[in-house]
Amino acid sequence: YGMKLYEFYNHNRLSKAKQSIENGEATIKEAALNIGYANISNFSKAFKKEFGMLPSQIKSPQRNLSFGTAK
Repeated sequence: YGMKLYEFYNHNRLSKAKQSIENGEATIKEAALNIGYANISNFSKAFKKEFGMLPSQIKSPQRNLSFGTAK
């Protein structure tokens, strides 16, 4: 794949975290913890290095939180 084993592993786990943030399945903290980062700062640095943006710059879909509007 043109990369070292650890680079491949790290890319895949960061991609998994990115996808869960984009889909609104996890917060940034939850995504970081799910892939093994206990330190959110280290996760953010690795994420930015991999994708060129911070995890907080990802837009997740807005959840429809309409209460009592059903007719």
